[in-house]
Amino acid sequence: MVRIKGANSDYTYIGVPETAPIKEDLNSDPLYLELFICPNNQPSRVEPHEGDRYCNGTDAGCPEKTHAGHVKVRLEKDKGVVLSAKDVDALTVSDTAVTSAVPLQVANALQVSNAEVKATAPLNVSKALTVTVGNPPVTLKVSPDGISMQAPGGAEVTIDASGAIALAGNTIISGNMTVSGNVNISGNVTVSGEVTVTNKVTFSGNGKIAGPLDLSDADITFSQDTVKEIRRQMGF
Repeated sequence: MVRIKGANSDYTYIGVPETAPIKEDLNSDPLYLELFICPNNQPSRVEPHEGDRYCNGTDAGCPEKTHAGHVKVRLEKDKGVVLSAKDVDALTVSDTAVTSAVPLQVANALQVSNAEVKATAPLNVSKALTVTVGNPPVTLKVSPDGISMQAPGGAEVTIDASGAIALAGNTIISGNMTVSGNVNISGNVTVSGEVTVTNKVTFSGNGKIAGPLDLSDADITFSQDTVKEIRRQMGF
């Protein structure tokens, strides 16, 4: 025997007759194929063995406990591809999802687990990377066109490739706000600190200013409706 093993759903070792010790079952379910490493050099289920003393490709499922470190690849009709290490089905790839039971590190740059997605090095995104977490969901999308984050209730933050920022929904800023580029806000804005604008701010929602407002060096443009409302309230 060798330490590289294999098994499948259609073959069962029966031992007799000796000229044909393998029994075929083309109706077995689930349908699968396994390739694994047994560091203890124990037989697989399709090799000569006694009773149930065969290795199934895991540390716990090996009749010999001298060495740990089994590794297995399982191709299964319903589940897809399952990669196992020791006693853990670490990664499952199907036509609907990629599921990791342990933190997943991709090219030393991206770690993915059930708890978080963490980038540990620069990521080069040639198309689009979309991450959705939570229920109701929060979606983060990174693409060559920019970055966007969508939250329940219609809130959205978008930064395009030129650096322009667009905010949809109510925006609350608890510190100072400095704007050196263009910011488009389509919801309400509340700022409890100072606001410094060196370029342009466009509001399509409500803005509330509780402190002093210095417009001595500002170039301000109002819509016709806003101008009419100002004139009306001032009695012009």
